[in-house]
Amino acid sequence: MVDVSQPGLAARKMVLEEQGLSVATARSAEEAIQRLSEIPLQLMVAVHHASQLDARELIRQVRRLKPGLPVILVCTNADALG
Repeated sequence: MVDVSQPGLAARKMVLEEQGLSVATARSAEEAIQRLSEIPLQLMVAVHHASQLDARELIRQVRRLKPGLPVILVCTNADALG
């Protein structure tokens, strides 16, 4: 899970772990890309904030490095992506 908001990241991680899922976290797109090669993932969840401009680039990089890896983009602002 990728989220620049530490409280949001911690809360989402806790909810998913309570459901029995194993969750790896990253605080930036750069960190997420680095961790992509370190740990096996079955799914990526990226939280996009209105002021964050790198969510689209993160998805492009994930698709290039791990084709077929599902990515869920959660937007905190409905107008952020146009």
